[in-house]
Amino acid sequence: MPNGSFEIDTDADGVPDNWTLNLYAGGSAAFDTTTPAHGAKAYKFTRASGAGNGGGYLESGYMECSPIGAYVIGFSIKSSAAGIKNIVKIRYFDKDKVYISDQDVYSSTSNPTSWARYQYSMTIPATAMYYKARLIGGYTDTDVAGDTTYDDVAISNKIVNQSMLKTATGQVGGATGHYTTPGGEYAFMPAFSNGVAGATLNASFLSNSSGLAGGSWYSMLYLGSDSNDLAAQCRYITSSGTEFWIFVLYDKQYHQIMASYAAPDHPCYGNGGDANAVPHPFPDYYDKPLPENFEIILLDMVTTNELRRRAEIERRLIPRVLIDYDVDMSEEVDFIPRDIDGHRLLMHKPTCYSHRRLVLKQ
Repeated sequence: MPNGSFEIDTDADGVPDNWTLNLYAGGSAAFDTTTPAHGAKAYKFTRASGAGNGGGYLESGYMECSPIGAYVIGFSIKSSAAGIKNIVKIRYFDKDKVYISDQDVYSSTSNPTSWARYQYSMTIPATAMYYKARLIGGYTDTDVAGDTTYDDVAISNKIVNQSMLKTATGQVGGATGHYTTPGGEYAFMPAFSNGVAGATLNASFLSNSSGLAGGSWYSMLYLGSDSNDLAAQCRYITSSGTEFWIFVLYDKQYHQIMASYAAPDHPCYGNGGDANAVPHPFPDYYDKPLPENFEIILLDMVTTNELRRRAEIERRLIPRVLIDYDVDMSEEVDFIPRDIDGHRLLMHKPTCYSHRRLVLKQ
């Protein structure tokens, strides 16, 4: 969902880019920067009391869809009064963008009063080729005053056309620890490699992971080596997008890249699909802070493309990153929205990692 977290307002008109604002009688709306669920902004509607009054709604631009796909919309919502009426509506259009029908995926007068996240399936009509999402806060038919705030709206297409499927290869490796498996549940059995003959190597799917939440599925690799150069390569099924992802775990004190992940898909692909829950490929640091001298870094696309060019020649991307490169700590590179998995964009970089370049070691 372009600008689904409402961060971008290039013309400073109080309405997030890619959205259109409509207000009901007695209603108002504005960005909320005090308690967003994601990023720096959310969007809040205020409904005054009185019959016929309302808050308003945001409506997205046109987005493409197909009836052969299974689409899911996710969003975060909270209301100051649980009884206010809120609706998340999907409006469907044909190939000429003529309205067909709509679907209320969420319609409630029993809303959460603190941030809650919901996901609902969309039912795509047979003739639909486009849709819009409409976020209604404080609908007119229920006379309850209060505020409703939305944030982090995302669309996921869980099924793709078979002709779009292919296999891709991702790699992880470096220091002892857990790594998110490239491709997650869509990955085949990984292959392993080490750079030092005679080194002690250990590889497993989970190790010492007693802190994991019960009832959840995990796809993680554990790599251990006394030379810190064990790598795993995973081939997996995907319909991946146009951009490659390379993360590194960097020791700022010793100027050393400790570990890395490289794949055509974001680490959340095949691992739940939520880029907030799986923001990077180093799960040992999901629920605990990094050591003061460590930093997780997403590499910029210039560095990424150069590394891929070298890897096509040498067939060993991760070892080259670990051995030949250092991180340019002089400045952080501006983040540009990036394709997660061919179906969604990551509009804003999470605060848990930085965005930097690599430089060849002298």
